[in-house]
Amino acid sequence: MKPRFVILTIMAAVAGFGAGVLTGRPNRPMPVAPQSTLPRRSPPRATGTNPPTATVDALAAVTKTTMGNRHDWEKIAQTVAGIDVRKIREALAVAEQAPNRQTRWLVISQLLSRWAESDPAAAMQYAQSLRNSSQRQGAALIVLNSWLDADPVAATAWAKQLPAGQLRNQALTRVAGQLAVTDPPAALALLNSLGAGQARQQALWPVFDQWAAKSPADAAAAALRLPGGWERLNAVSAVASQWAQQDPAAAWAWVKQLPAGNARNQAMQNVVAAFASKDPEAAARLATELPAGQMQNQAIASVAAQWAQNDTESAVRWVQSLPDGPAKRQAMSGMVYRLAEEDPQKAVAFVESMPASNERNNAYQQIAAQWAQSDLPAALNWVQSLPDGNGKQWALHNVVNQWAQTEPQAALQFALNQPAGDPQQNLVSSLVSQWANSEPDAARAWAFNLPAGKTRNQAIQQVMSQWASSDPAAAAAYVSRLAAGDEQNNVTRNIVAQWASQDPPAAAAWVSQFADGEVKDGLVGQLASQWAYADLTGAAQWVNSLSAGKTRDTAVRSLAQRLAENNPAVAMQWVDSIQDDKLWQSAAQSVAHRWLRVDETAAQAWIAQSSLPDNVKNRLLQSPSSNR
Repeated sequence: MKPRFVILTIMAAVAGFGAGVLTGRPNRPMPVAPQSTLPRRSPPRATGTNPPTATVDALAAVTKTTMGNRHDWEKIAQTVAGIDVRKIREALAVAEQAPNRQTRWLVISQLLSRWAESDPAAAMQYAQSLRNSSQRQGAALIVLNSWLDADPVAATAWAKQLPAGQLRNQALTRVAGQLAVTDPPAALALLNSLGAGQARQQALWPVFDQWAAKSPADAAAAALRLPGGWERLNAVSAVASQWAQQDPAAAWAWVKQLPAGNARNQAMQNVVAAFASKDPEAAARLATELPAGQMQNQAIASVAAQWAQNDTESAVRWVQSLPDGPAKRQAMSGMVYRLAEEDPQKAVAFVESMPASNERNNAYQQIAAQWAQSDLPAALNWVQSLPDGNGKQWALHNVVNQWAQTEPQAALQFALNQPAGDPQQNLVSSLVSQWANSEPDAARAWAFNLPAGKTRNQAIQQVMSQWASSDPAAAAAYVSRLAAGDEQNNVTRNIVAQWASQDPPAAAAWVSQFADGEVKDGLVGQLASQWAYADLTGAAQWVNSLSAGKTRDTAVRSLAQRLAENNPAVAMQWVDSIQDDKLWQSAAQSVAHRWLRVDETAAQAWIAQSSLPDNVKNRLLQSPSSNR
């Protein structure tokens, strides 16, 4: 896998999975295909035309000096790419000690991707050893990506034998995306095994994108055979985008004859956007011919943004020639980023011609973010000269956040000197969170030394949340030192949120020590929901172990709401074990709503015979979900 592709795929995981404890006892290992099905190719030789270009010591130095932000991605990728594959285990041990959690996960992810190219069995075994459940799933998917390149048959077999749940859904969508390159109909058949749901909806785009690249007419016909709703919308949109890149005129003719509705509107926008990269003037004419409304506004904004990438002056002239209104404002806002990259002062002059609006406020933000990267003092002076209002506050937020990357204390002092109020407190919270990520001890000491008040409370919340993400046990031990009340309760909720994503059993053990009552009930419900999202079986076993009472009922409600996303009938069986009548009604209504969307007949039958109040039954049976 090429380093740049690794960067793009892995950084999504960095944002989505976060960081935490990376080693130790695995939490419910994921099944792995038999060893004989895993390819074990010889690792690349360290001599010859592609000798290693980086040492493990060099990697250690990089992990100590980078913060995992986008400016460091290329340096990290180049270093990891130069590591001898025979030294991957040693390199992983170094990566696990990286002080910055984003750097830690980014390096581990890239090392796993390389390792999986030569030995997916060993790479998957390591992925299973991660204690953080979110990282465990993310690591497995990264290994799967490389495994699909090396041995798609074995990788597909592994994905299919996973137990039902989020990981299986995500793994099969990756497999379907790979299969779509050679056999799109087979990829679509594979997605049918996922059943209805968000995972299937999202996976349809890459499948139909590949299909349309091969045969747009066949892909178009297959898209229209899908059930209405989000599935058809995603498929039709993918076909329209891909077809427009090959033959814009044919794609436009196809979308124009589609039935009126969201799918047709979105497809039209996609054709115009794709056409804009080839012939922006022609795309501009198509956009202005669309029916007036939000669809046309978005299409015009898309054309303007595409046009500005290659010919800023022409794009500006076209946008300024548009009649005043929402379409023009959206188009101007979309072009600001490109202008600010070229010349911030020119972008300022352009934005000043816009009427006061949310679009102008957003434009201020974009200019501030760009300008602060090249000339922080000039950007700060400009922002402070803006008239008071949301636009100034948002722009100031961007500039000061940029400042805090190099001088956090100075940036925070500036923030504290701003007028008191919610904008100031939000700015301080953002800066503290950023500082706690890079220098947790210094940020924690600063926050706890603030005078009592709302600013101190919010700063402590941010610091403790960051601390819990890297060492939840230590953060939990510190909670007893906080004054009982809202501050302690809020910190506790933050710790549980972080701990549950890393080691749910450990989080559960801590929560069990709390006295029975509203606080404990809330924490148990929160933990059940998070645990079930990553590991439904493990969460169910834990909930089942709880003693009867309101705490268990709260946990069951959270578990059932997660379970209802894929199996509402089983979720309702859990709901029926709730003893508290109010909690039972709340959970039953929530699950029934989801059930109606996936199996209307079965859901209606349950509602009709249930002990829900008649007015609730009638409302459920007459809801839009029950009358599709």
